[in-house]
Amino acid sequence: MFRIVTDTSANLPTDYLLSEQITIIPYTFQSGKGEQSCMDLATFDAKDFYTQMRSGVKVTTSQIPPQRYLDVLTPMLEAGEDVLFVSMSSGISGSYASGQIAARQLREEFPDRKLLLVDTYSASLGEGLLVMRAVNCRREGMCIDETYKTLLKKHGITEVYMEYAALPYGHAKRFEQLSEECGAKAILNTTLDDAIRKQRIVKSDEEVKRICDAQAITDATFEHILPYIKEGVTEREIALEIEFFMRKEGADGNAFNPIVVTGANGSQCHGIPGNTQIKKGDLITMDTGAMLAGYHSDMTRTVALGHVTEEMRRVYDTVLRAQLAGIAASHAGASGKSVDGAARDIITEAGYGPYFGHSYGHSLGLEIHEAPNCTPRNENPIPAGAVCSAEPGIYIPGKFGVRIEDVVIVEENGCKDITKSPKELIIL
Repeated sequence: MFRIVTDTSANLPTDYLLSEQITIIPYTFQSGKGEQSCMDLATFDAKDFYTQMRSGVKVTTSQIPPQRYLDVLTPMLEAGEDVLFVSMSSGISGSYASGQIAARQLREEFPDRKLLLVDTYSASLGEGLLVMRAVNCRREGMCIDETYKTLLKKHGITEVYMEYAALPYGHAKRFEQLSEECGAKAILNTTLDDAIRKQRIVKSDEEVKRICDAQAITDATFEHILPYIKEGVTEREIALEIEFFMRKEGADGNAFNPIVVTGANGSQCHGIPGNTQIKKGDLITMDTGAMLAGYHSDMTRTVALGHVTEEMRRVYDTVLRAQLAGIAASHAGASGKSVDGAARDIITEAGYGPYFGHSYGHSLGLEIHEAPNCTPRNENPIPAGAVCSAEPGIYIPGKFGVRIEDVVIVEENGCKDITKSPKELIIL
C-alpha cells in the first residue's frame, strides 16, 4: 500500500485530505491578518487550514524548504513504506492525483508494484524518496539525474508511469534513458493519464460545492454586465469588464478567456473579442466562467440590444428548446450520445442542423474540459455525480449566432441545473 504525501498547495476536498492514507506537508500561509508563522508538523490542523483556505486564505508556495519534505518522508521510508509524492505542478493530475487517484485508483491498478510518479516539473531527490520541483533541486545544488537513478536502484523500482499527455517529449526521453540505465522501464503511454481521467469523472460533494461557488460568481457577473452593454461599447471592453468584475467578486481568475462576440461575429462559436462595437439590432453572445479554488465554471448567454428580427427570435427559441430537451434527457445511465441527440434532434427538425457544428456538452472541474462528453460519439453511460455543460448553439455564417449554456450535475433520476442566470431572450 502506498503512503501518499502531498503539499498544501493541493486543492483537494477535505475528506480526501483527512484520509488516514494521506500525509500533508504544510506551507507557511497568509491570511487577511498577514503572514502566519510556519506551521509545525506536529500541530498542523489540516481541517482548520482548509477551512481557512476556502474562506480566502492565500497559500504561499515558495516557502517549503527541502528539509520539510525530508522530515515527513524519511521516517516513512525507514519504516519500509512505499511513498508516492504528488506536488501541485502541471499536467492533468495536479493536486488531484494525491487524493482521488493515488488513494483509490493506483492502489487498485498497481497493487504489486512500486511506483514513482514523475510529471513535467518534478524530479526525484535525495535519500528520502523525495519528489519536488526541479527548480528547487537546482537551487539546492543537487543533481536531478543522479538522484533519480539512485532512487530507482535503492528501492528496486522497475516501472515508472508518467503523465504521458502532459510530459514534453524531451523530458520523457530523458527519463526513459535514465530509467533504462537503472534497469527500469519508463511506461510512455496513457495508462496513468487514463486512470486519472477515469477517476475524475465523478465529483465529490466538496468538488461540486467548489464548482457551484465558481458558478455563483459567473451568475453575478452576468447580472453585472447587462447594464454595461450599450451601443458603441466594444466586444473587448465587455470582456475586460467581465474579467475585472470576476476578480472583484473573489475569483482566482477566469476559467478561460471570455468570449464576447456581436453581430456577424457571433457566427464564430469561439470568436475572440475585438474592437467591433455593439449596435442596436445585434445579438451579443458571452461565454464566460470563473475559476475558484482550482475549479472552473462555464456559462453562455446570448442577449439582444434594442430589437430582434423574427429569424433571430426563432433561432433563439430553437436553441433554448434544444437545451431544455438535452437537460431533460440527462440522468445517470444515459449516454453522451443520447443527451446530445435529444438536443440535436430539435435543431435538426427546425432546419438548422448544419449550423450546430459542435457537441452538446462536456464535463468540467479542475480543467475546463474533462470527461465525460455529451457528443454523438460517446455511447458510454454517464454516471451519477458527473458534471456536464449543456450548450447547444446555432451559428448562421455572416449573420449571427446563438448559444445558451448551463452546467448540470447528473443524478440518478435526472440532473440538477446549478446555473441561475435567466435564459429567456433578454432585449436590452
